[in-house]
Amino acid sequence: MEVEIDKLIQFSSDNNLIAAEEEHGRGHWLFSPSPEIRDIEDYWLQMESFGMKGLPESLPGIWAEEKDYASLSDKNIFMNLWQDLYEPLDHHTIYFCCDIDSYLSTPDGQVLLHKGFEKVDDFDNESEIHQHVMNWRKRLSGESPESSFLSGSRYFCGSLFWASKPKQAANT
Repeated sequence: MEVEIDKLIQFSSDNNLIAAEEEHGRGHWLFSPSPEIRDIEDYWLQMESFGMKGLPESLPGIWAEEKDYASLSDKNIFMNLWQDLYEPLDHHTIYFCCDIDSYLSTPDGQVLLHKGFEKVDDFDNESEIHQHVMNWRKRLSGESPESSFLSGSRYFCGSLFWASKPKQAANT
């Protein structure tokens, strides 16, 4: 179900609003009357592994998908919407890339990993994930460039992969 930006703004103070973002910069909002917001943490913790494309089907509720940042005609309107959602930092937020590095961030800053989570090199402890959450929120609130690479993104992971490879000796 697609919802226009003005509809999202009207729902932005709803207690049942959960915001999420995947690695390509698309924003998703879950209006979740069932489970209630107080149950979403328990629900998330019990969730088995899921593919990035399967997240909307894994959580109950109605999903609304907005355009990619790059295709927006007025980025300021969209960034203001994100500021409305994130400035107070009082919403549950979901970041998802793939099974191994998707997580739920609570209003008090905790990072909750789902049951199918596996540790990977670039997310080897919760403090790194928490730092990623903070960087992500700063980017969305306009404090850092929206094009910056984020820990956990495909491009960031690829950069770490190549940076970790020893340089090959030149043939002489």
